[in-house]
Amino acid sequence: MRLSGIAVTPGTVMIAALPIILGAQLILAFLAYDTQSRHDRPYFIRNMKMK
Repeated sequence: MRLSGIAVTPGTVMIAALPIILGAQLILAFLAYDTQSRHDRPYFIRNMKMK
Protein backbone atom coordinates (compact mmCIF):
# COMPACT_ATOMS: atom_id res chain seq x y z
CA MET A 1 0.00 0.00 0.00
CA ARG A 2 1.55 3.28 -1.08
CA LEU A 3 -0.28 6.28 0.25
CA SER A 4 2.77 8.42 0.86
CA GLY A 5 4.92 6.98 -1.91
CA ILE A 6 7.04 4.96 0.55
CA ALA A 7 6.75 1.19 0.54
CA VAL A 8 6.01 -0.34 3.94
CA THR A 9 7.81 -3.57 4.79
CA PRO A 10 5.94 -6.49 6.36
CA GLY A 11 8.09 -6.18 9.50
CA THR A 12 6.93 -2.62 10.05
CA VAL A 13 3.33 -3.68 9.72
CA MET A 14 3.83 -6.51 12.21
CA ILE A 15 5.51 -4.20 14.73
CA ALA A 16 2.49 -1.91 14.49
CA ALA A 17 0.03 -4.83 14.83
CA LEU A 18 1.86 -6.52 17.72
CA PRO A 19 0.37 -4.41 20.57
CA ILE A 20 -3.14 -5.01 19.23
CA ILE A 21 -2.59 -8.76 18.97
CA LEU A 22 -1.00 -8.99 22.43
CA GLY A 23 -3.75 -6.87 23.97
CA ALA A 24 -6.44 -9.12 22.53
CA GLN A 25 -4.58 -12.21 23.81
CA LEU A 26 -4.31 -10.75 27.31
CA ILE A 27 -8.00 -9.90 27.39
CA LEU A 28 -8.93 -13.40 26.22
CA ALA A 29 -6.60 -15.00 28.79
CA PHE A 30 -8.12 -12.90 31.58
CA LEU A 31 -11.66 -13.81 30.53
CA ALA A 32 -10.76 -17.51 30.43
CA TYR A 33 -9.17 -17.30 33.88
CA ASP A 34 -12.09 -15.32 35.29
CA THR A 35 -14.73 -17.74 34.03
CA GLN A 36 -12.83 -20.83 35.19
CA SER A 37 -12.05 -19.61 38.71
CA ARG A 38 -15.43 -19.79 40.36
CA HIS A 39 -16.24 -20.66 43.95
CA ASP A 40 -18.58 -23.39 45.15
CA ARG A 41 -20.29 -21.02 47.56
CA PRO A 42 -20.75 -17.26 47.46
CA TYR A 43 -17.92 -15.32 49.04
CA PHE A 44 -20.06 -13.29 51.43
CA ILE A 45 -21.65 -16.36 53.06
CA ARG A 46 -18.22 -17.75 53.98
CA ASN A 47 -17.27 -14.42 55.55
CA MET A 48 -20.48 -14.25 57.56
CA LYS A 49 -19.89 -17.70 59.08
CA MET A 50 -16.33 -16.77 60.10
CA LYS A 51 -17.45 -13.85 62.26
